[in-house]
Amino acid sequence: MAQGGRPTGGDFNQNRLHRLLLLIRVLRSGQRHSIGSLAKRLETGQRSVYRYLRLIEDVGFGVEKDADGGFYIKSEDLDHVFTSQEAELILQALRIAFPTRDEVASIAAKLNVFEPSNELARWIADAGVARILGQISEGIGSQHRVLLKGYQSANSGTVSNRIVEPMEFVGGHRFLAAFEVATRTNKYYRLDRIAEVEVLPVPISLTAQHRVHAPDIFGFALDLATAHKRIELSMSMQVALFLKSEAPLATPHLKQDEATGRVALKVVVADYRPAVRFVLPFLNGGGMDVLGDAQFKAEVERAKQGFIQ
Repeated sequence: MAQGGRPTGGDFNQNRLHRLLLLIRVLRSGQRHSIGSLAKRLETGQRSVYRYLRLIEDVGFGVEKDADGGFYIKSEDLDHVFTSQEAELILQALRIAFPTRDEVASIAAKLNVFEPSNELARWIADAGVARILGQISEGIGSQHRVLLKGYQSANSGTVSNRIVEPMEFVGGHRFLAAFEVATRTNKYYRLDRIAEVEVLPVPISLTAQHRVHAPDIFGFALDLATAHKRIELSMSMQVALFLKSEAPLATPHLKQDEATGRVALKVVVADYRPAVRFVLPFLNGGGMDVLGDAQFKAEVERAKQGFIQ
């Protein structure tokens, strides 16, 4: 906003983008909407609504009009807009280009019109995660090291500060792929386990050692060329929902058997330990069965015996 309350060009474009995203969300709700009701909802004139309708048609949405003059988007057209990966790319570009703009979090929230499960948008729109994302993106954009303050490691159970060279966001922006300076290792950091971030006045200098592999479902670096640790589980729906909350990257790998209601998981992991820790509380009638790989079964049995002792 310019001085005197007059909108700048950037403010105008921001408002138009907000209205376009809101219009798409309203039209895909399954209800029919008149031009008048859309104008009221968007807080704009009816002529502007017609322009917005033409714009979203131009980018590929099938806007329909029923016999009563109600507008809507056909549900089958929703599969032909942005994919989750495209939405992530848009958000990452916005974070890097405008790391201090509050509107980016608002755009992230509205991007749920492109994400069927809405999980990505809800995650990034979270106030704490949005702030962390913006600060780390500043480091990525300026190619400077960052200090991750108060990082809570689920593996070691410790809370510590980590100086890293940030590379990119992975796993639906839930993890940061970064090179940890002290240990000279490539690691993944869950954003919701970072208390604060500080961009340091130290340029990134160890790029030759940077490596990015897709994380496994527990957030550990996974090199599929060498990975050989497999887990196979059968669990109740309650346990599966808990797993999704604790390890959201497991979500696409969970398959439900409609006949039994059980949920199966078959994946390759970088390390057995996080899987073993998750499995232990649900054994012996708690809704979890360990199947498949003999080595993983042995690891679970060893941990169970240690827990009993």
